[in-house]
Amino acid sequence: MALRADLQALLRNAAERYALAGVPILPLYEVRDGRCACGWLKCERPGKHPRTPNGVHGASADPAVVARWWRWWPTANVGAATGHRFDVWDIDLPDAGPLLRQYLGDLAEVWPAARTGSGGTHVFVAPTGRGNRTKFMPGCDWRGTSGYVVLPPSVHISGNAYSWLNEPLWLLPTLVPAGPVGLLEALAPQVPRTTPARAWHANRVDPYAEAALRRECDAIAAMPPDSGRNNALNRAAFSLGQLVGAGVLSVDSVSTALLHAAARSGLSEHEAARTIRSGLAAGQRSPRSRRGAA
Repeated sequence: MALRADLQALLRNAAERYALAGVPILPLYEVRDGRCACGWLKCERPGKHPRTPNGVHGASADPAVVARWWRWWPTANVGAATGHRFDVWDIDLPDAGPLLRQYLGDLAEVWPAARTGSGGTHVFVAPTGRGNRTKFMPGCDWRGTSGYVVLPPSVHISGNAYSWLNEPLWLLPTLVPAGPVGLLEALAPQVPRTTPARAWHANRVDPYAEAALRRECDAIAAMPPDSGRNNALNRAAFSLGQLVGAGVLSVDSVSTALLHAAARSGLSEHEAARTIRSGLAAGQRSPRSRRGAA
């Protein structure tokens, strides 16, 4: 069912208003007739992935650019790049109340937040400089540098619209409130205990493995659209994951390098991150030595 004309106007006006407030905006595919408008029947992020080739890296706070996008795609959902005007604490739980009260205290009722189309909660906090993190607490993700979120009044695959729970302060002449200390401590990655032997091993650089990493990343970055980029990225992640399993590359270095390569090829960050995570996990289950590197 086509989006009503009044909802189209709401989407366009909201996108332009966010841009005027300095929020980098990007148009997302909308939900049409119960499925993602991208046309892929097996789309895993219906109504949530970018329409623009550069994805989140092409987000703009220029009202003229945003207005032009919504002339081209008047039914597009509204996405916002995080890490600029705000980060987002993404709580994918049916009742976020206990967590909000635990970390926000008396401010929980007035903190800028939105209800997602799936019934979760987006909590907006001042940029931390941190990147994205998944499951840093049960049911909780973090959207920071190089991330993005869906903003109201976008429509979810369920048919429910995203909506504001509290007036977003970043649309007013004020700053987004800084995340409370307890929340930021929970977000900080745990530092593993490292023995001298492990530290020595972790700091070693295997030239052959590093060359394999560069080779795979260069190949992904050079792939044109419609050339099986996602499948190639999965194969690269699997191959490099085998070297991670062998202890000659680190998960962080491979993930970061492949994400940059995928972005250069035009793949969206969320799609690429999911593919890389899957390929690395599979590769680590079948470790091989540097002699088997591709």
